[in-house]
Amino acid sequence: MPPPRPQRLRLAPLLLAPASAIVPACGGEAPRPPAAVEVRLDGPVAGPASGGGLPPSTATPVPGVRGADPASGGPCAWFPDARTSALPVGDPPAVVDAPACEEVRSAALQAPGEDLLLCVAAGQLRWLRPREDGRFDVLAEAPAPGAPNAFLRTDRDGDGREEAILGWGMGRGAFQAKASVEAWAAAPGGGLCSGRLLGDLAGDRQQVASISLSRAPSPELHVTAFEGKYDTVTYARRLGAAEGWDARWRSRMGTTAFMADLDGDERPDRVLGRVYGDAVGDDGDLSVWMDGGEARVAVPTLRGVRAAVAADTDGDGRDELWFGDGWHQDYGKVARYRLNRWRWDGAGKVPPPERIDERPGMYAVLRIEAVDLDGDLELEVLAAGNKEIVRYDLGKRGKPAARKVADCGTEGAFAVLRSRGGPARLVVARGVGRPVEVTPLEAPGAAAGKDPRGRSR
Repeated sequence: MPPPRPQRLRLAPLLLAPASAIVPACGGEAPRPPAAVEVRLDGPVAGPASGGGLPPSTATPVPGVRGADPASGGPCAWFPDARTSALPVGDPPAVVDAPACEEVRSAALQAPGEDLLLCVAAGQLRWLRPREDGRFDVLAEAPAPGAPNAFLRTDRDGDGREEAILGWGMGRGAFQAKASVEAWAAAPGGGLCSGRLLGDLAGDRQQVASISLSRAPSPELHVTAFEGKYDTVTYARRLGAAEGWDARWRSRMGTTAFMADLDGDERPDRVLGRVYGDAVGDDGDLSVWMDGGEARVAVPTLRGVRAAVAADTDGDGRDELWFGDGWHQDYGKVARYRLNRWRWDGAGKVPPPERIDERPGMYAVLRIEAVDLDGDLELEVLAAGNKEIVRYDLGKRGKPAARKVADCGTEGAFAVLRSRGGPARLVVARGVGRPVEVTPLEAPGAAAGKDPRGRSR
């Protein structure tokens, strides 16, 4: 029997501002025409196909990070005009107990398979390394440029050490922040580095909706941001290219945008999830453009889509879409936690999604992660609502087994810390001023009295 093939994981970043900041109040609000938006990006910029240009701006280092170096190059300089900053780690680093975090994410910046924790709270960001005694080493600390809006973890060169791409902007505690995007990675000489990839976006809604990486036909970074109160635009730029950002696609309330490979042909398929539709009162939807073409495939949904990921969870060489489609503006009564899985059948028909779970006690699926929790090269799925986090173990046949693994805050903020030396750990941010909760994640079958290989104890 051949060994299982490595799984490919693509996470669709989630808009992380509080619900009151990203959706109209109950009952909706009449849309207004898009404001005249001046867009300032780092480097020369190509305007939309209709003509015109987007003026460039002068790049600046990430504020508050010591050792600013204007020279480009290295793991944090994804483009020739990126400005990078280095932040050395203390020797020895400071040690802290479970920190109070309003947002948490994770990425293996320094060593393959060894995740660091990103903690954002009170206008500060910190990269923390978990210790065996349950405490954390502080590796980097800097002022946050705004509220955390979007996040992407990726390994662009395949060396096992990941890069983290952060989207900042308006949100809780940062209503005057400007939208921007930065990269974090391990610095060549030790410590960590950051690089400013996209400058301020001038407009009345300073938020980054999502970030994704397209690997074919040539690697591109995609950033979707608001250019008006309701309208979003996806900017694309080829990695390492001197030419600037291209305003590639526009939509209304397209807050979840990424590329996937749904048919296994290694050509990117564009995916767009929307919390609301084209008119006031319309539900959102989920759309796919195969091979990035012009023909839209409408994936059947019940209501709006707040979160989605693409991942090859069954090992057939094709991504599936995992998404929540229960969002509604009346989230006190109508909205619901509904998790689905959808596969492209390639036969010219649009199959219905498979209903994985529905939980009336929660009003939305806020975050989804597909991650190998036990090092067996098979993915498990974690999904967060506004009250609890649910784990889905994927068997070879039948419906994934679901079980609650933790309570969570109303934003559904959690991160998974993988380690080659032990079980993965779940880190949950419970709210402002409250320490994170860290829980080991058992291997599939452990809770049912079996070891990871399926033998009864």
